[in-house]
Amino acid sequence: MDEQQPNKPQEQKPDLSASDIFSQRWILALLIFFVLGALTIPLINQSKVMGRVEKRIWQAIALAYTAAVLILAAWLLHWQWLQFKEALELLEY
Repeated sequence: MDEQQPNKPQEQKPDLSASDIFSQRWILALLIFFVLGALTIPLINQSKVMGRVEKRIWQAIALAYTAAVLILAAWLLHWQWLQFKEALELLEY
């Protein structure tokens, strides 16, 4: 006889640990480009799915991206300061 047990416990999938989640390439890319920048380098080093060369490439990308963002921010601040000085000169007359 085939009897089905209605209260049979279902198999649960194991929970992913934080290190498993941060080892995924797409999550690291999101963290590099939208959240942490160069601060993702320790997470890249701990990644289990990347080889040594790939880790170095992602580290270089993270550093270059962070440098570009900081340079852009400095340029925007400088431009804004020039605009502010020009506005002040107009108000003096």
